[in-house]
Amino acid sequence: MIDADHQPQASDRIEDAMSAALAHYQVTMGEPFPTVPKLLSIEDSDFWTDAEMDDDILVISVSTEFVRTLSGMWDAAVNDSVFLNGVSILLIGEPDEMVHLGLVWLLLHELHHFQMRHFAFAERLCLTEANAPERFGVVERSSIQGAILAEIRKVDLPRVKPCLEMQAGHDAIEMLFDAYSADGWNFICERTAAVTATMMLIEREDSKRTHGGESHPKAATRVFQLLGHVIEMPLSQAKIAQARPELEIHPAIPSDEEQSAYNS
Repeated sequence: MIDADHQPQASDRIEDAMSAALAHYQVTMGEPFPTVPKLLSIEDSDFWTDAEMDDDILVISVSTEFVRTLSGMWDAAVNDSVFLNGVSILLIGEPDEMVHLGLVWLLLHELHHFQMRHFAFAERLCLTEANAPERFGVVERSSIQGAILAEIRKVDLPRVKPCLEMQAGHDAIEMLFDAYSADGWNFICERTAAVTATMMLIEREDSKRTHGGESHPKAATRVFQLLGHVIEMPLSQAKIAQARPELEIHPAIPSDEEQSAYNS
C-alpha cells in the first residue's frame, strides 16, 4: 500500500490527466483540440464528473472523490492475492499509472462529447458520468424538441444518450490505445485494465443514484466494445490501407501465429 501522505493530490492528478488527454488528441489528430477547455477539480465526497457548455466554453468538472475511489481500488488490487492470481502483475502498471490512464480515458471521453457535437445533438448543456441527482435538474431535455431528435421515433429517444456515450467512449479508447505494435502488448493490457476498472466504477456509482431512466450503457456493454477494439487492433492498419489507398499505408497484417499469441 502506498503511503497516503506521499500520494499526488487529486487535483494534480486531474490536471496531469487533462494535459495527457490533450496531448493524445493533438498527436492523433495532427491538430490541437478545437477549443481550450476549462477544467475544474471539485472537492466533493461524491463520485462524479461532467462536461457542460458555459456559453461557448467547454467546462469539464471532476470530483476529487472520483480520483480517491479509483486510487483506492488500484491500491487494494495490487495487494489482493485473488486479483493477482488472475492477472500477471507484469501486465499492469503501478497504481498511480493505472489511475492516471483511467483518468486520461475519462477526460478523452468528455472531450469527444464536444468534438462530436453531442451537446447540440442531445439538446443538453451538460453530459454526466455518475453525477449526483440534484445536478440533473439543470440537464433535463428541453421541452422544445430540435430538428434532429424530432426525426427519431419516441420509443428510440431513451437510446440516444447511451449511443452518444458509446460513441465518445469508442473514440476515447482509440485515441488512448493508439496503433498496434507487436512490442506494445503490455501497454495494451495495461490500458485495457485501467479503462475497464474506470467503466466498472462508473456503473457501480451510477447504480446508487435514481435518475428516472438509464442514460448510460452498462459496463458490460462498454467493456465488450473495448475488447472488440483490442481484438481488432492488429488488423486496423490493413483496414485503413484498404479504405484509404491515397494514404499509401503499408497493409501490414500480422501472421496467424502472432495474432493467436496476441489474443491469448
